[in-house]
Amino acid sequence: FVIEVPKKKRKDAGKTGLIISETVDQSIEKMQLKSVPFPYTTVEDYEIVVRQPLGKEWNPQRIHMKLIQPQIVTKAGRIIKPLDKSILEDESGDEK
Repeated sequence: FVIEVPKKKRKDAGKTGLIISETVDQSIEKMQLKSVPFPYTTVEDYEIVVRQPLGKEWNPQRIHMKLIQPQIVTKAGRIIKPLDKSILEDESGDEK
């Protein structure tokens, strides 16, 4: 007497010409964020910013240039000092 285990229903069952891979891809999983980055408090806030298109095809030229402008601009050849650990401790109140 053998009891057969019912087969797990696939997402692509009944859909001809369609194959959905249900395996977890480890290479993609290690690139995904584990928590929300600093300036954002919720996942929704972060996703709104990430989904905003930056290309000049979707935005006027002036807005496109503003969106891609770097936050800090230095002149060519200038020496950029490395961050000091004491500055980070003063701002946060504890060590990072």
